[in-house]
Formats: sequence, structure tokens, C-alpha cells
Amino acid sequence: MKHHVTLDQLRFHGMARALRDQLNQPDIDRLPFLDRLSLLLDCEVTDRENRSLERRLRRAKLHQTACMEGFQTDYHRLPRLLEELMVACADGGYLKILRALEKLDVLILDDWGRITLNQTQQEDLFQILDGRIQKRSTIATRQLPVERWPDIDGYPPYEYTQSGISGKSEHYLSPFWG
Repeated sequence: MKHHVTLDQLRFHGMARALRDQLNQPDIDRLPFLDRLSLLLDCEVTDRENRSLERRLRRAKLHQTACMEGFQTDYHRLPRLLEELMVACADGGYLKILRALEKLDVLILDDWGRITLNQTQQEDLFQILDGRIQKRSTIATRQLPVERWPDIDGYPPYEYTQSGISGKSEHYLSPFWG
């Protein structure tokens, strides 16, 4: 059995690569099992961190490109932005934040679907998007392909299309994932 293939199927790509490397080393059997396992785990953690960094750099490049083109752009992690709106609602700054978001040429919302939105958060998100529809660009990023969005959000695919949310829409919400 090719264990590295199984590891790849389980999406442990760093561990699979490290196992292939270990199997090609003639004196690897001299290392104790726990040391070899530790090396495999270290490679997996490093691989995951590198992939996460690559995704963040792609998003930053998107943000940077929009800025360099002269567009007023801002990047927000959606869960954190929704928390800020909740606090702003209590201290009277809610409308100020919504107006600032509405004025941006490009708004990048990261970690879309990372949390399940409660009713208030859904309404806040609607307010953000409603102020931008057909006027400004909004980019949502998440780690899932568009086809899996209904699994997270609970809406059938046709509702995304009807509301202007699709992989092809440039006016309302353009999903990107890393």
C-alpha cells in the first residue's frame, strides 16, 4: 500500500511529501518512530502555514492592485466587521461605518461563511450589500467553491443568482477562494 497516496487523499499533502522523502533516505530506519512521526507532522504544519500565507498574499495582491489603479479599497474579515457593527450599534457609530463602507470603490470581505450568521448579523450584512448594489464592487472570499456556498449559507443556488450573487456577477458580489 502506498501510504503517501492515502495521505494525499486525506489532504495531508505536507506529510505525504515528507513520507516520500523519508522513504528515499536509506538510513531513515535508524531514527526512532516518534522522531520520524514528529518530522512528518512538522512538515504538515509548515505546509499548511505556507498555503495559508499564499492565500493571504493573493488577497493582499488583489487589494494592492485595486489601490494602485486608484480605487478606494478596504479589506475586512467578515466576522470581525460584524462584531464592529454590533459594538457601533451600541455606541452610536453604526451609520458612520455603513456610510464609509458604501463609499468604497472596492470592499473585500474575507472569511465569508466562516461563522453562521444570526438574524442581526444577516441584517447587518444586508445593509452593507444593499448600500453597494449596482454602485460599487464587493468581493467575498472563502475557502469553498461557489457550488458549496448553499451548504454553508442555507440558500439554494437559484437564490444567489436571483439576488445577484454568482461567480459571474461583477456588480454585486464576486466570490473568490484560495
